[in-house]
Amino acid sequence: MHDFHPPIRQSGLYWVVDVPERGLDVSADGRSASLRLTRVEVIDQPRWPAPDAEGLPASLDITMRWIATDEPVVIEDPGKQFRFQGWKAHCELEARVEVPSIRFTWKSDAIETSRADFALIGEEANGKYYLQQHSVAGAIVGTQPAVPSADGVISKPSPYSVDETIRRLEEVVRGKGLTVFARIDHRSGASEVGLDMQDEQVLIFGNPRAGTPLMVARPLVGIDLPLRVLVWRASDGRVWASYHDSVFISRRYGLPDGLEKNLAGVAALVDAALR
Repeated sequence: MHDFHPPIRQSGLYWVVDVPERGLDVSADGRSASLRLTRVEVIDQPRWPAPDAEGLPASLDITMRWIATDEPVVIEDPGKQFRFQGWKAHCELEARVEVPSIRFTWKSDAIETSRADFALIGEEANGKYYLQQHSVAGAIVGTQPAVPSADGVISKPSPYSVDETIRRLEEVVRGKGLTVFARIDHRSGASEVGLDMQDEQVLIFGNPRAGTPLMVARPLVGIDLPLRVLVWRASDGRVWASYHDSVFISRRYGLPDGLEKNLAGVAALVDAALR
């Protein structure tokens, strides 16, 4: 189908075509993909944008490749009924266009020489597909809410698997000179007693120099120490990193002024791991 669509682009010619079986190949982890279309029938209008331009049969060959970077992209806009989760990506393209009736052929440079100024790879839901997963209140029907919440808990989406997120977090933690006390795999524990659950792992870490003054001032804070981050997969497949809000912990135990900073570093550690 050939169409003119000013809202997309003022110069806006675009084609909508079916992707044949095996035309699109996406890796198992969703971080790379390739698209190959051969002899796609389209309509060329050499006198566009004249409305009465003659339509001439044409064909298009196109090959595209996407490879994710390590920079995650998460967009959640309930007002526009749009959600995207994925990564910025490198994109390459090679194309060939032929209009047989006028003996016109054009071919791009080789795919290895192409580049895109901006590209993304990931999963998108919009319109009715967004609504099918959300109630009016914005919670995902039958699953976790769009942003999981609980008193004093901060959750951030991860573009990686649970295992990879935990691995990256542990690497960041050790890189900062902190001690990793334990890595708990809840799903593995469940399977040992014949039960199944979503993938959830906890990394427990800290520094006695930072934690000791907190427990001296307020012994009960030891219930929430050492520091910990829960990494888990929701029923919609999205992965989250969740941790205690340092302000909440400080208020909960009435920590003296100046001691909250001993807890506040978790956010930066998580952000570094999710990049």
